[in-house]
Formats: sequence, structure tokens, C-alpha cells
Amino acid sequence: MAQCLRSFPEAYYFGEEARYEGSGGGNGNKNYNSDDTGGSGGGIIWISTPGTTEMQNSTVSSNGQWGHNMSFDQLGAGGGAGGSIQLTTLNLRGNGFISARGGMGSSNGGGGGAGGRLVMNYLKSYLATSQPKQSFYWSGSHDVTGGPAGDMNSKYQQPTAGGNGTMLHSKCFPGYSGVFCKPCGVGEFKYDYSYGKCMPCQNKPRYSYYTKSGEDTSLCQYQCDRWLEKVDQNMDCLDPISLQIQREGGLVPGFAMFGLYLLISLIIFSFISHRSEQIYQNLKDLHETLYMAWEEEDTAKRGMASETNFSFKDENIWCHTHRMYLIGYNSISYPWFIPKDFPRDSLKKVDREKFIRFIDEYNVQMRFTFGQRVIFVLTRIFFPPLSKFVHTQLRKQKFIEL
Repeated sequence: MAQCLRSFPEAYYFGEEARYEGSGGGNGNKNYNSDDTGGSGGGIIWISTPGTTEMQNSTVSSNGQWGHNMSFDQLGAGGGAGGSIQLTTLNLRGNGFISARGGMGSSNGGGGGAGGRLVMNYLKSYLATSQPKQSFYWSGSHDVTGGPAGDMNSKYQQPTAGGNGTMLHSKCFPGYSGVFCKPCGVGEFKYDYSYGKCMPCQNKPRYSYYTKSGEDTSLCQYQCDRWLEKVDQNMDCLDPISLQIQREGGLVPGFAMFGLYLLISLIIFSFISHRSEQIYQNLKDLHETLYMAWEEEDTAKRGMASETNFSFKDENIWCHTHRMYLIGYNSISYPWFIPKDFPRDSLKKVDREKFIRFIDEYNVQMRFTFGQRVIFVLTRIFFPPLSKFVHTQLRKQKFIEL
């Protein structure tokens, strides 16, 4: 028997190309009416170019049509199946929409049409130089889902929605997947040159987040949370206490070092507490000792008038023309300083400016530095008896500088 040649399109094809259109939806099975028809199937679209295909704000559509039901007693008509779309290009760019959806079934029980077929072929996709240019600038979307079923307001069996369509594509390089070979999302990876799908990464610690897309290995890059040290200093993204214990060699050595610190602190505190009475007594006598030393030094260097002898030496007369005095307690909270309330007419303008500069320089020198204040505050918090000793030494140092 001679083989008959088909003179009409074939609706279903299971090869790797998008050659055929979608089938039409079935009519209702009662009274036939020309308006009560199943939806038409989607058509065939091929786009081929040896260069770059760009789709900006555009749509390529081969959707199945909806089923129609114009008669009340007519059972629902099915939606048409999606058609076939095939793109063959070197690079794909743009934000277009590619669709081969199935049509929706009509009311009274029309079933939805199945989704169509989408085939994406990248020319030279086997060359490493083609990645990631071939899909890097493509941000579009696609849809090959089946059509929904129509409503059913009778006793008959509920209709079903159409099945989703199929998508075929070239092999994608490591880190790329999907019909358009897009890079795997942040926190996903894919091995070698294959049709495989992106898999979720599972190597990041608890307090961290993934940072890179298109990973080609399961050891995905990650970064610790903002309140932790950077990953190059803290590979496990541990909290500060756990990180310090890890640096000390583990839990047992860490607690051992902490215990040693407490023991040394206790010994120092006990020693200072034992001598606190003596330190307190020395502080009580410090005021008189400081100023007695100043008086002795001033008497030896400049001379001092007695009750019976009010004469001055020649080298001492200048310092008694106008007296300069200090204000303050030479303490952290109230350091010494020289006020600027001398008689303005007692000095020439040039000498007055020199004298003011001298006062400013002296007042800066008599202030306690930031480091001295920090040392005093820390000792006052952790070792109160020691803070008095530290304060005394700092005051002595300022007195010597004076």
C-alpha cells in the first residue's frame, strides 16, 4: 500500500525542535453550534540569527486560545494548547516576554489547554568565550504553563487544567542554568558544562549570608553578619566570645586563661586592699607635703622675707611687682591653671602678649592628658585603692613640672 503523505500540521512532536503548532481544544458534546468551539492552538515561531537578538519591551507569543461556550445547555469547550517557539542566536539581550501558554477552558466544564514548547539554542555555546555574554544582558521572562480549567456549575465531573509545556536549551557552563543559561542566583551553584539545575549552597555558617551569584562550586562565597568580624578573620562567623575561645585553643584552654586572669586580679586586689590604710594615710599627708616642698624650693631659690626682715634681694624684687597665682587642686577633675586677671596697664603691649602666650602654654601643660585620665578611670573602676596611688603619682608629676 502506498504511504499517505499528511497534508496538515501535526500537533504533537517529541523531538528536540519546536516544529509543530499546538492542538485545538475540543468542542462541547451536545448540540453543536458554530460559536461553541474549542480554542485554537498556538502557532509556530522561529527566530534565527548569527548575531545578537535584542527584545526590548516586546512580546513573542504563541498562546493557545480560550474555549468558547455561547449555549446554556452546551458543555464546556477546551482551551487550545500552546504552540512552539524556537530561538537560535549568538547572544540574547533585552527584557522581553516569551509565551506559549495554554488557553483557558470555557464555562460548564471546559478543560484547559496544555502549555507549548520553548527551545533556546545559543550558537557556539560550547566555547568558554561565549560566557557570560550570551545571556548576561537578558532580563526577560517566559511562560509555558497550561491553561486553567473553566468553571463547572453542574453535577458532572470537574474539568482539569492543562499541563505545563516543555523547555529545551543548550548546555550551560558551570554556574549557569535554565532555558536562557542565566547565572545561578545568590546562594546557588552548578557544576560543569551540562543541562543541570542550580542547587542551593550549604556551606555558610549560622551568622552569615551568601554574596555571589553564578557559583560553579558548592563552596560558595559568604560574608559574616555586620556585627561580627570579617570572614577573613572569622571563617566560622562565631560570636565574639566563641571566637575568643577558639583562638585560645578551645573551651578548656579558654576557661583556664580566664581563671588565671581572675586569680591574678584577686591577688592584686587583695594586696592593694591590705595596704589601703597606709595609702589612705599617705594621701591625707600629701597636701602638706606637696606645699612644704614647694615652699622649701622657693625659699632656697628666690629667698623669703621674714617677720623681722622685710628686705628683698635684687633678683627677687621683679617677682613681687604683681603676684601671679594658681587656681585648682592639681587633680584630674580640677587641674591647676593661671587666671588672666592681672592688671592690664602693668605690662607693655608686647610683654602682655608674651605673658598671655606663657599662660596659655602653661595651662595646657598643667592639664592631665587623655591617657592619664583613662588610666585613672580604669583603676578607679577595677581597683579603687590603686586609683588613689595613681592619682598621687600623677599630681606629683605635675608638681615637679611646675
